[in-house]
Amino acid sequence: MSEMTHPPPLTLPMRMSAELNEIAAALSACQGELHNPTANVQSGASYKYAGLDQILDVVRPLRKKHGLSMFQAPEIHGDRTVLASMLMHSSGQYICGLIEITGDDTRGKSSDQAMGSSISYMRKYCELAAMGLFPQGEDKDGAVNAAAAAAAVQAVPTIQAVTARAVEKFIEKFGPHAESYIAEQGVKLDEIGTLKNVEQAELYAAIVQQGQFWANVGPPTDEPEQPAQLELNGDKEKSK
Repeated sequence: MSEMTHPPPLTLPMRMSAELNEIAAALSACQGELHNPTANVQSGASYKYAGLDQILDVVRPLRKKHGLSMFQAPEIHGDRTVLASMLMHSSGQYICGLIEITGDDTRGKSSDQAMGSSISYMRKYCELAAMGLFPQGEDKDGAVNAAAAAAAVQAVPTIQAVTARAVEKFIEKFGPHAESYIAEQGVKLDEIGTLKNVEQAELYAAIVQQGQFWANVGPPTDEPEQPAQLELNGDKEKSK
């Protein structure tokens, strides 16, 4: 029997609104009040786990309190299926992570049933990762899919990691112009890691917008009378 081969993993960048200050503050407050769900659903005689319903019972009331909601749905990328998990704020700001789902583990199910099980399974772990939670007690739910569960958690990086990667790519593509732009936002390269979460999110949104702007109009020039710059989110008009 030939060995099963898998296609290379999809590159699935996170999607974010242009501004993140309100959702970042709301998420921080919400996570400060959340508690980890208890793994109390018995799976055979070997272990207990926390079900998706338990997790939703924990997170929904506090998300509502802080103006947050979660939308999860499958998307089709070519011949691949991914789960989109979009955390939204009442302000309209959002953060969306994507992770591939396969439905490979059929165990006697039809392909549609297997895909449905995979969607529910990944919804659970994306909920946990997005809200910074982990079940208390022994949780080996889906032990055969341990690698997929780990991938789901890793698919939601911290804002520090996202910003650091964005800064690296921004400088790699636009060189000194990128460094100059970051400096004009009042940020020193060696101090980016010390910024607060809201400041990290604002810097990320600013350099993404600036990079897209430069990509559309062409690379920046050295002519000072033609600065191609966007203001950092939240900047106020300076007093004269």
